[in-house]
Amino acid sequence: MPSNAEGAPHEFARGWFADSAHGQLIIENNNGLHNFTTTALKEWRRRKVEEVRTIWNEWIDLAGGEFD
Repeated sequence: MPSNAEGAPHEFARGWFADSAHGQLIIENNNGLHNFTTTALKEWRRRKVEEVRTIWNEWIDLAGGEFD
């Protein structure tokens, strides 16, 4: 049964559940169900963190390198 996806990225807003027997996370979005292995989820998270860092660094540069 899909559980509440609170805190999940908006792309996966419909729900998610774990398949611990196969080491996967099943995510339901508007295109159906998608399986993600732990490795794939770690890579997705790493890319999102890198995107946020890039945006943060751009804002700091625009502010003259200082943040109040």
